[in-house]
Amino acid sequence: MVSLTAQVKDSALAARAKAKKEADDKFLGDALGAAKQLITADEARRKVQAAALSDAPLNAQADSKIPVPLPENAEGVKFESDEGRLEFSSTSSVKALTAFYRASLKPAGWKEQPSVINQPNMAVMEFAKSGKSISMTVMQMGPKVNVSANGSGLVVAAAKPVEAKSTQAKAVQTKSKEPLTPDPDSALPVPTQHSSTGISSTKFPGSDQSFRTELEASIPAELGEVLAFYRAELTNRGWQEKADGAIVTAERAELAFTSPQGPAVLKLGRARDETTVSLMQRNPQAAAKADIMPKAGQARLMLGNMGPKEASLTINNQTVKIAAGAGGPQSPKGPMLDLPPGKYQYALRLPGRPTRTEILTVAAGDAWGLLVGPNGDVLPLQMY
Repeated sequence: MVSLTAQVKDSALAARAKAKKEADDKFLGDALGAAKQLITADEARRKVQAAALSDAPLNAQADSKIPVPLPENAEGVKFESDEGRLEFSSTSSVKALTAFYRASLKPAGWKEQPSVINQPNMAVMEFAKSGKSISMTVMQMGPKVNVSANGSGLVVAAAKPVEAKSTQAKAVQTKSKEPLTPDPDSALPVPTQHSSTGISSTKFPGSDQSFRTELEASIPAELGEVLAFYRAELTNRGWQEKADGAIVTAERAELAFTSPQGPAVLKLGRARDETTVSLMQRNPQAAAKADIMPKAGQARLMLGNMGPKEASLTINNQTVKIAAGAGGPQSPKGPMLDLPPGKYQYALRLPGRPTRTEILTVAAGDAWGLLVGPNGDVLPLQMY
């Protein structure tokens, strides 16, 4: 009887272990399928957005008071003279902007230092002159390219921060000829009078719940009119606007909302005489169910490896080994890291390949996936 009881107990434990393994394999298989689906959709979206960026040569603004030249189509320029920081966005490509600064700074005596990051969607440039330095990062972010620079070469003593204006901004913005009306076929509100629009969502295959849904659009109307449209439409859908941290200017708006599904953010800007829209909604219940919800006040980083060899990734002074196939149906779940919000440089090492370094910026509450591809490339995907 004792022996029989032990055998029954062992069989039950084995059955439970088998059921758990099958459930884990199914979850990880779904995760890999979602990752591949996201890679395909993200690559297609990036190509469309990159094609809309201009490679045309740029001229410098004539009235800029910033130590380095500003391209003629710079938007939302912020310059902190005492800290030596500069940020702006542009509708020109990474290639056009890097060519502009290399051509502008070299005649002024700035010498460029070698950099290993020089990709079509991102470049890092380092300049030095008379003991001073400037570091510039040029990165494609959706339909625009963001430029951030810092260093002693940008510090201006006894000067106040300057808010530069785009030379393309007009005193009177173009008004639409008719009131903005909602598109009845769009999952997130967007006016029918749009010149471009697109919706992307992050979810596992077979699931009807998205972790994160984002709408991007361009509207041929003034910013104030588009802002009024979204405030009315989102209120009609049961969204509540948060007053804390709201930003509304003539050329930019950023508002936070609470929607029935979860937190959401609306961002408006100006480009090419149109109002650009970015509306992002999150579903915390779906994210928690899928075990991708970051800890409070931090960001979560999920690592996967679709390549045939083990990879090593170093970020925030931590080195993590990512097994070949990690995240696949026949492999353990990939490693996860929780990071404080900030901008990080990470290095990827693979046997027989040069070390790759990239930059990732994460905010509190974000969940990102870093997927190592079969050819050694790293694809960052915002999951939540």
